[in-house]
Amino acid sequence: KKGSYQCERCSKVFNMQQSLTRHKWQCEGTRVIECNMCGKSFHRPDRLKAHQMSQHSFIRESDPTLS
Repeated sequence: KKGSYQCERCSKVFNMQQSLTRHKWQCEGTRVIECNMCGKSFHRPDRLKAHQMSQHSFIRESDPTLS
């Protein structure tokens, strides 16, 4: 959905809600997700998923942090 979406924390503006949602993971930086195979940490679930696909050729479908 296109529009104007602003981060309440840093005031950065995005054209899409999905972009703002991804940004909030980094901007807030409060939640860290750890790879269960190597321990590497990520602030965004999509980055963890990409890491697991490229480094471990593995996606754990039952893991809610990857949804």
